[in-house]
Amino acid sequence: MKHYQSNRNAIRGLSNSALCFVIAITMSCTAAAIELTPAQRAQIKAAVEAMQKQMAIKGVSAAVITENEAFTAVAGESFAGRPINADMVFGIGSVTKTLTSTTLMRMQQDGLIDLDDPISTWIPSTPNIDPSITVRQLLAHRSGLADYSMTQEYRSAVLANANRVFKPEELLPFIKEPLAKPGGTFNYCNTNYLLAGMIISKITGEGAGGAFRKYIFDGLQMDSTYMGVEDSIPVEMAVRWMSTQSGQNVSINAAFSGAWTAGAVFSTAREIATFMRTLHRGEVVSEASLAEMHTYMDTVTYGLGVSRQILSGNVVLGHTGSIRGYESIVLYVPSIDVGLAVLVNQGPSEPVAIAARLVTILTQELSVADERADRALRIMPNPASSTCSVSGLSGTECISVIDLTGREQMQLSVGGGGDLTFDTSSLAPGSYVLVARGPAMRSAAPLVISR
Repeated sequence: MKHYQSNRNAIRGLSNSALCFVIAITMSCTAAAIELTPAQRAQIKAAVEAMQKQMAIKGVSAAVITENEAFTAVAGESFAGRPINADMVFGIGSVTKTLTSTTLMRMQQDGLIDLDDPISTWIPSTPNIDPSITVRQLLAHRSGLADYSMTQEYRSAVLANANRVFKPEELLPFIKEPLAKPGGTFNYCNTNYLLAGMIISKITGEGAGGAFRKYIFDGLQMDSTYMGVEDSIPVEMAVRWMSTQSGQNVSINAAFSGAWTAGAVFSTAREIATFMRTLHRGEVVSEASLAEMHTYMDTVTYGLGVSRQILSGNVVLGHTGSIRGYESIVLYVPSIDVGLAVLVNQGPSEPVAIAARLVTILTQELSVADERADRALRIMPNPASSTCSVSGLSGTECISVIDLTGREQMQLSVGGGGDLTFDTSSLAPGSYVLVARGPAMRSAAPLVISR
């Protein structure tokens, strides 16, 4: 259920609003969307196979989603004699949080909830849960709540009976005293998304899996995506491995019912990567809702169930996950309009490293970013209001400003100079990706417009 920092904790959020604003000097209405070449397909396949062996991971399933193609590459095995195939489902861990947040955004669009409502409307009075916490604070990990899944009591309960199916209400007693007041410090915490799932169930009168299916899975034909324990899973699951120990004959009930809307969904790499791309293209929630999901505070780049990071010189949006032998990273790369997922069936592992290699392959035709310190893009001020200056542009021929749906909003000629100042007053407030390109370089950095 974890996120990551550096290469292990969560990629965090990015703010945005008015995503469809297009200025007059736009040279193109889309980002530099790619179509995979035969060479890239071969390189992706080879990279997945090589890194699976080099990193000694039992099995890997990876998917790259473009406008016209869903390409998958697999390596390794589920168990001895059973190779991984692209139709196997894996636990996606905390990528489930993006599904939970998306479902609540859809419910807000339908008028069933307001994210600024206090959770006391749906959550019973419980010690250690402040009733004034808002739904938005849950989704942004700013509730101040302690993480039930980190307590020894919870872990002991899971280990005591692997077949136990926890009801969400049975997890509430594991919540310790709050760590902070609501609305303040960011603290990644699975309790937040447990309560978010309870709210979904209270409003809909059904399990969270049914709400996920109604608001997300059915519309995207995600027929091989399931809520663990709550749904029956009629397709083959990749056997999970905890270090060298197989989980083939070990029940998942306790761990996955305990994770629930914080981390219990199963999916294929193809389906969950398609979801992440479609979400960020504004085709699952409204553009206003997507803007809310990508609003973040101070220096923390975690929004509402979505995250941001620089990976192989590119801004990427998405989430990571880890739960009992499964690890994952699922991304959208707005500068090339690509969805990407890497799912593995062994923990601890580093699927982020595999994803970084695949992003490098996908962007190499555009000249992959040189990430040396002397090539780093520096934007001042950032957030910007009416103008901003960019340095570190040596070798750059043009700059594109791209919104989070992958649409290019501005293109500027640099002419080989090292610095550039340009007018940002025509850009709507929100967040963008600034991409600098040249014959031998490509760099990316986030740009926030705030007024």
